[in-house]
Amino acid sequence: IGCSDSRCPSKIITQSGLGELFIFQNIANQFKINDLNTTSLLEYTIKSLNIQHIIICSHYSCNRVGHIIDTANDTQNNNLNKWLSDVKDTYLSNQLLFTNKSIEEQKKILVDLNIKKQVFTISNMNISNKKIIIYGLVYDLKTGYLKTLNKCDCN
Repeated sequence: IGCSDSRCPSKIITQSGLGELFIFQNIANQFKINDLNTTSLLEYTIKSLNIQHIIICSHYSCNRVGHIIDTANDTQNNNLNKWLSDVKDTYLSNQLLFTNKSIEEQKKILVDLNIKKQVFTISNMNISNKKIIIYGLVYDLKTGYLKTLNKCDCN
């Protein structure tokens, strides 16, 4: 599950070949339990394709995650703000982590928190009794470094 930003193509990061990945991308790599598209995709990959490894990968300099910090007081009820509401909630509920940090540092922290939240959300879904492993990764566009934030072995 990755960000739809074209600067962060999953195929290049993983160096995978044709047919080796089932990629799902959206704005800010969100996994929403009330989104039938997202949940049916997860169910299909686990139950039908027997996928055992799920990667949630974001990247630093994500414009939409950064948008949350830049517009924290925005109360417009448009579709983008609705989609990013979980990221905004994460930002607002962790304000102490952002204190005395530059805007760039804040955006990196929020990317990390967002990935960890997505891993947590998926790990708490009851899709199957099959064992799956969920990886939370973040890609640094500037350095090319891929960082593991968390990993969950789930049943």
